[in-house]
Amino acid sequence: MLITSRRSKYPFPGTEFKVAAVEKLKSIGLTYTRFITGTFMDYFGPPAAPSKLLLISMLVDFAANKAVVPGDGNQNIVTTHSTDVARFVTAALDLQAWDERYVIVGQRLTVNELVAFAEAAAGTTTLHFPSKPAWLTQSYRQQVRCRA
Repeated sequence: MLITSRRSKYPFPGTEFKVAAVEKLKSIGLTYTRFITGTFMDYFGPPAAPSKLLLISMLVDFAANKAVVPGDGNQNIVTTHSTDVARFVTAALDLQAWDERYVIVGQRLTVNELVAFAEAAAGTTTLHFPSKPAWLTQSYRQQVRCRA
């Protein structure tokens, strides 16, 4: 089954593919649900924290002792640990009917709070690099449109 997407009208890269997938599921009448989790908390924990995910550095790089803070760092993010998502999904399998979507929120915090937690867990302070995410820049949006 091939899922295609229209030109992106969404602020986050990849969103149009999620929307296209949901539209396709609706069109064929398949029973489905979506679990919306935010970013997996596993990506922000120290390397010794238990996780089954292939860990990548996202905002906080423990190995390099650095953090990239978009804007002023006061933007809210939602994180949920993968094991909590697994328990929730497992429980949902026993439901008689599914809602169209379930939103799972483990922790809502700012990027600055995330970095402070990471520093406390690592027992050190990190070198902060303020940045403007690429997807906010006009040139990035134009590049994405050109590829669509």
